[in-house]
Amino acid sequence: AFRPGPWLGASAYAGRHTVAKNMRRFKTLVRRKSTRGRNPHCLPNAFLTTTTYDNGILQMNIFSLQSQVVYGHVGNSAAIFPLQRLGHEVWGIPTVLFSNHPKHEGFRGRVVDPAQIRDLAQGLDEQGCLRRCDAVLSGYLGNMESGQAVQEAIRMARTGNPGLIVCCDPVMGH
Repeated sequence: AFRPGPWLGASAYAGRHTVAKNMRRFKTLVRRKSTRGRNPHCLPNAFLTTTTYDNGILQMNIFSLQSQVVYGHVGNSAAIFPLQRLGHEVWGIPTVLFSNHPKHEGFRGRVVDPAQIRDLAQGLDEQGCLRRCDAVLSGYLGNMESGQAVQEAIRMARTGNPGLIVCCDPVMGH
């Protein structure tokens, strides 16, 4: 059976209840993409072109564009490791680099330059990664320009896979 990770839609200050809710949301998304008469936990090939199954578990290539913190577990800092432990290939690009969550007093760091986000996404595309991408997770965006860079990265990935699943948690600013 497909076991999704606790990453989707989790805002930068999620918590366990939000993670569980987002897991249910992803299962619902997967069921909607399925066709009648098929296992509701498996996406048809039209939606996932490069996925594989390992011991009956769906393995995906996931492109994650979210915040990253040094202290704490939010954004890419919370998403990448659990997804990898579930057997998924995850390519993470940070949209911001902070010492800790901005809700806590005294955080340091800055928004990643949108040109760098574009450059890193272009590098993944040149390596052929984005053509194999099954899903994109986007999260915390430090400014509007970062949002535009993330949108361009999603367009690049969608060029290689028109059935790309995009899960967006539109968190802006701090």
